[in-house]
Amino acid sequence: MASVWKRGGRSNRTGTYRCAIVDHSGQQRVRRTFSTGTSDRGAADEIARKVSKLLAYRTAQCMVDAELATWLAKMPYLLRAELTRAGILHGPQAAEGRPLAFHLIGYAHALKSKGDDAKHIRITIRRIAQVFFDCDIHYWPHLTTAKVNNYITRRRLDEAKGRKRLGPGTSNQYMTALIAFCNWAVGANRLGVNPLTSLKKLPVTEDEHRWPLTSEEMQKLLDATVRGPVRFKMPGVERALLYRVAVETGYRAGELASLTKANFDLTSAQPTVRVLGRCTKGKRRSTIPLRPDTCKLLKEHLATKSPNDKAFMMPTSDHTAELIRADLIDAEIPLVDSLGRKRDFHALRHTQGTWLSEAGVHPKVIQMMMRHSTIRLTMDRYAHSGAAQASAALERMPSFTTSRGEVGAVTQTERVEQGGAQSGAHNQQSNPTAPASIGTEVVLVEDSGET
Repeated sequence: MASVWKRGGRSNRTGTYRCAIVDHSGQQRVRRTFSTGTSDRGAADEIARKVSKLLAYRTAQCMVDAELATWLAKMPYLLRAELTRAGILHGPQAAEGRPLAFHLIGYAHALKSKGDDAKHIRITIRRIAQVFFDCDIHYWPHLTTAKVNNYITRRRLDEAKGRKRLGPGTSNQYMTALIAFCNWAVGANRLGVNPLTSLKKLPVTEDEHRWPLTSEEMQKLLDATVRGPVRFKMPGVERALLYRVAVETGYRAGELASLTKANFDLTSAQPTVRVLGRCTKGKRRSTIPLRPDTCKLLKEHLATKSPNDKAFMMPTSDHTAELIRADLIDAEIPLVDSLGRKRDFHALRHTQGTWLSEAGVHPKVIQMMMRHSTIRLTMDRYAHSGAAQASAALERMPSFTTSRGEVGAVTQTERVEQGGAQSGAHNQQSNPTAPASIGTEVVLVEDSGET
């Protein structure tokens, strides 16, 4: 029970009421006293009731309800300081009363201090804020697994007005951002328990993969791009060189956008291009060799640029897909196949992996060039093998087919020879140390069942 009183009794008309309450949340009962900051008895009683309710939640180790969270968020600074001094507000329960927008700002600062890329931080915060705004989520108690699942389902079914439809891959990215935000809040003592631990990601099927270009389609793309108009302030010749470098190096759009003239070493015996670790997805520096013909084109392109100038005047990440889509349309190259696989700028990276795989390059070399953490990601996601490659592989296998005429033309002499060969095979099996003739080796391999 909470007791409310005013120092000096009723004669003190201007003084503020104080409150004393017994806290049962610890191992021992503690009497906590604080000033309500108001001279109104009704308001003081309401504060005492809210504080009693807050301590009850803390004793039960539960999150506060939406009504109490709203009261905590609108609490005056002096009252918040009083409750913190009295030991009533502390840790996650003190932070639960703050709006999620406040915690989101702290999360952005945490990502920046960790060294995350500015683009990654912007996209992550935007996705989390978008879910909070569309679902009317303002405080921690409002954030539930059911609300997030319903929102993702509406976005996937294109039922959210004014929002783009989400595929399984992008839906998982939204969920990953939300779960990481809650995990950070728990670690930063701003939240007691992650409310999204039961959130399950969606399976990503082959339909979500990119569609690599063939060598003929790549040539058509380069030819059409060179003849094409200026797009996003990039001439056709510069765009064609950009696509060529993207396929040969496997660099992502953001990594290519970070390149300056100083990142290219075009005078050594082996020309290379280098991307700094802070600009790569894996935060590791990458150096990729360049082909001589590509090196010649790059020398001409970078001749008039200073070392710190951007190698390619690429548009922002929001318009990179539009850039190559227009050139693909001009080249009359399909953007989507029958399986739903699409072609965008990232498809050029898939093209590199597929071409290297079809050329017979060892998978570990492909993994090293594409800078993947696991070989499974390289072969499953980026090395696309089609029916033509499977047919070509079958053609390399030995053929054991004989015609009907050859089968029926076995003479008596051949039957005798075959009988002798089978007898020799029997003797070889019974005496392993006996030398085997060429004729018996075939029989032995077939009888042993080896492949």
